[in-house]
Amino acid sequence: MNKWLLALWLWLPALAANPPTLDACALLTPGEAAQFVPQARSSPAVDQNNKTYMCFWQPPKDTLPMLEVAVVLEGVVTDQEAVRFAWRYEAKEHPGRYVGDLGDGAVVTSRDAGPGRTEVKVLLGRAVLKLQLDLKGDVKAAQAQQEALLVLARKVTARLRLPK
Repeated sequence: MNKWLLALWLWLPALAANPPTLDACALLTPGEAAQFVPQARSSPAVDQNNKTYMCFWQPPKDTLPMLEVAVVLEGVVTDQEAVRFAWRYEAKEHPGRYVGDLGDGAVVTSRDAGPGRTEVKVLLGRAVLKLQLDLKGDVKAAQAQQEALLVLARKVTARLRLPK
């Protein structure tokens, strides 16, 4: 038997037992989170079934505003062009815009979801980075945060290292 095949055969069970991990809370500094959520504290969450790594930045009393950082790893995106098309449509339906020079394409939108909500989604190969800000207030309050959240998304995208 080829020694490389043997090594691969021995290594694969270890990979399955120890899937790649990602610390979504480490993608922001406390100062970056405090820019949107005063006195922010972080709470990590992982959905292994959907390969989603999240961090929720909230004030001490678990009220609004809240900032969510989520990374959905490979397997979700099978057709980048279809995702970009859907995001261009989403930007027309909700106050926002498509951003072609961030990752493999991105969208920033705001909507009224009870509280005002602004989110940036960035396509990174077959993975997606999402930053979502829920605010006290309506869609106008959320829309006012689009550029600041987009600047943060650019910083996070630059420092994000996806597991192999």
